[in-house]
Formats: sequence, structure tokens, C-alpha cells
Amino acid sequence: MRIYLTIFQLLYFSYNLLSQNWQQLGSGASMSVHSMKVNPQDNKLYVGGWFSKINNVQVSGLAKFDGNSFSQISNAIPPFVADTNSIYASAVYGIDFFNNNIYVRGNLFGIMENYQINKCLGYFNGIDWLGIPQIKHTDQSSIFVDSNRIFFNNYVAGVPYTNYYKPFTYIMDQLGNIDSLCFPYPLSSGTTFSNIITTTKYKGKYYFGGNVNGYDSIAISEDFFEWDGGSELTVVDGGIRGGTSYINAFAHYNDELYLGGYWLQADGNLSNTIMKYDGITLKPVFGFGTQNYITSMIVHNNILYMCGNFNDVNGIHDINNIVYYDGNDFKYLDTLDFDNTIATIEFYNNELYVGGGFWTIGNDSVSRIAKYTGVLPTGSKKIKEVFSIVKIYIDPLSQILNITTSTNFNETKIFNLQGQLVIAHTFVKQVDVSYLQSGMYVIELKNDKEKVWEKFVKE
Repeated sequence: MRIYLTIFQLLYFSYNLLSQNWQQLGSGASMSVHSMKVNPQDNKLYVGGWFSKINNVQVSGLAKFDGNSFSQISNAIPPFVADTNSIYASAVYGIDFFNNNIYVRGNLFGIMENYQINKCLGYFNGIDWLGIPQIKHTDQSSIFVDSNRIFFNNYVAGVPYTNYYKPFTYIMDQLGNIDSLCFPYPLSSGTTFSNIITTTKYKGKYYFGGNVNGYDSIAISEDFFEWDGGSELTVVDGGIRGGTSYINAFAHYNDELYLGGYWLQADGNLSNTIMKYDGITLKPVFGFGTQNYITSMIVHNNILYMCGNFNDVNGIHDINNIVYYDGNDFKYLDTLDFDNTIATIEFYNNELYVGGGFWTIGNDSVSRIAKYTGVLPTGSKKIKEVFSIVKIYIDPLSQILNITTSTNFNETKIFNLQGQLVIAHTFVKQVDVSYLQSGMYVIELKNDKEKVWEKFVKE
């Protein structure tokens, strides 16, 4: 009887894991996973976070994965020894590779103690962990590698640097020469911090995103900067509006630059949480509600994946913190919930991996790192986006929205300023909006070839 029961339990457990399409990697991580990056030199997946063990392998915030097992790099990041009773693992929040070195940023107190270097930035040269003496500031918020240079972005406290043009990024070339860029204005005296979180290169220019408040502009976070390689930086298309807004991630998709993070359409932005940029203007991407933020984005097989902490996407509540975008709509890999934020997403050997602070997926225990085992979607043809090719007006008596166009659309959607979908049906040239509350709305008209947006006000 005992043997039969054991076999039944194993079969049930295996079926449960397969049914949810997510597989834990061994026993998981002892604490949260914050970053993942594939090293093109050794084709290993490097995993960073605030953990001392991953799949029961003793590590200190950084491990590598070969598709089957985890291992420590040849010389682990030293732990921080406060006293004989207090030993703390380092925490790695970002990983990148440059000049055959592994660069990490995070809480690297052990490196600071042993090598007297920057507590939040270090690199491994294959033999030892080292620092960069020319970079004096203690807080590093992100790393970005271009083909022949590496960017170290700063986390800057505001009050001590009032009326001072503080460097927010250091740039090092392959020979070790270092230059710096400053914010294009002094920091505000009321700003608690300014933080460049992410960097990318798009159409020959560099773009910086984060949470940045300018001098005496507490209620406005510009957050989005452009640099052409010269001495000047500029705020892109008015930046991101709202005092608590920030950009966490960039992604290149369908020849446009996608921005993900946290901001609200109600603060004057074009859409909630995600927008895109074509090199000239910002454009809306509708579907996210107000209680969402994106932590990471990646493109694979012409599909844009994004993760974070989501509460409302396409009107669906309590969803699972990961969605994908096929150029037309947001969709879900499955319906099972992650119980906490997904912080990072990466593809390795054409398989999808996620890491974060989660303990469970659905009803199963999956500790902080997982691989998707289901069928991944493939990309679809991009729909051309057009602005202002239709005319709309509301009849004040009948409260009917009239649409004048010669284009044969097949779908109509109307969103409120919170990004919530309030009307959705097949295309008609007259839409009853009498039951909508007063305020501004966006109507989206779409067919297989193009998509159109227009704003209107319901009195």
C-alpha cells in the first residue's frame, strides 16, 4: 500500500508541474533573484541576487548556469564579515560583460572590505575581484555595455548636491579611459534622489531612463534623456510626467524603442506604464491599468516580453506578472499567478527564464527562479500605426459618438485615462457613449493593416 501511494504522489506531482508550464530550477534560490544575463564568451546564464545558495550550491550573490546545473565562478564575491557572528552575502543587482571581464553592481560590501573599493561596483578579471579607483561615488544603479565602451550609471542623493551638476554616468573605453556625463540641470533641493536605471543605444544615439527630478520641478520627473555623443543631453519629447514616475527598462521592438516602468496617463502621459519612441515622438501603448509597473523587457522571435508586478492588463485583474506583446495586443503565457514580483527575464538556449521574489506559481512552491516549459508564441506582422486619419464627434443630444472614415476597420476599443478598457466591439460608425462618465477618452480603431488613435471628451 505504501509503495502504490508513493507512485501516485509522484505521478500527481509530475502532472502538476507540467500542467502549470513552469519548472523550478533545482531547489531554487535561498533569497531573491534580481538579474540574469547570458555571457556570450562561455554561453552560460549568469544569475545575480541576494542569495547565498542556489540549488543548494554555496554562492555569494552570483552563480552561473549551464542548462543543467549551477556553479560558482572560480573566485566567489567575498562576503561581508561584520563580526564573528555576522557574515552577509553580497547582493548582485546587475551583470554585464566587457573586455573579457564580468562587471557587477549591487551591495558588494565584501569587495569594499577586502579591496578598499567602491561598495556597489566591481569586476572579475578571471583571477580576482577588483574595483575602479577613478569612480569615487558609492552607489551604482545600472550598467550598460556598448560595443567599445561601458556605462556605469549613478544613484544620486539630491539634497547634498543642490545647485550642483552631478555626474550621473561614467563611461569607460576598452583602454580604461573614463569620462563622465552630468545631469543637464542642477538637482532640486526637494529631491530625495535621482537615479538612472537603464541605458540603451537606438538609431545611433544613447538613451537614459530612470527617476530624475530637475531643479525646482518636484512635481515633474523628466526621466527620459537623449545623448548624441557630444557635450549636451536633452529631455526627450517632454519626458515622463508625474512626480513618482520612473523608467525601469528599454527594449527594441519593430524598429521602435519601448519604455517600461511606472507612470500614469492621468498625469499627462500618453498611456500607463509603457510607451514607445520612434526617434521623434513618444507614442501610446494601451492595455495597462494604473496599478502596474514593469521591471524588465526582452524581445525573442519578434515577441516583446515584459515582467514586473501587474494588477490590471487588458482589463484582467490579479494576473501573473508576466505578459507578452505581439505588436497588436497584450497576451498571457498562462493564467497562473506569481505571488510576488518578477524582477528579471532572460532567454537562454531559446528557453525563457524568470527570477524575482516569488515563492509560488499557482499552488506550487517555486522558489525565486523558474523556467517556462510551455509553447512560446511566435511574432506576427506589424500593424502600421497612423494618427488623425479619422474624424469623430459626439452628438450632445443622443450621446452618440460618430466616426467618419473611408477606411474599413474591424475593431473598436475605447480607453479611459486610467488605461482601462471601457468599450470593445466590432467596428461601427456610431457608438453609444451615454453611459460613460464625463472626461477624456481615447478611441482605438484597428484592422489587419493599420491602427488609429483619437482622443475625445465626453461632457
